[in-house]
Amino acid sequence: MVEPSNFIRDFLSDANLNPLVKPEIIFGNYFFKWDDRSLGLYSDEVTKFKSFIKSMIPHLEPLMNAIGALHPKK
Repeated sequence: MVEPSNFIRDFLSDANLNPLVKPEIIFGNYFFKWDDRSLGLYSDEVTKFKSFIKSMIPHLEPLMNAIGALHPKK
């Protein structure tokens, strides 16, 4: 019998303790859209991910303006 790799064993044990979820994440006009192929996040990581996204929002507008300046509208 083939022994499963540590990655697979860890993945399966983590999934039993903290199931994978795709939570709805919305802050004002911004929302996170999950890729259909994504497995999601472990349920214990959702709060950290939401905090990360919320901290990135103030940086999005300057980044979008910089990208817009590189690609002027026609």
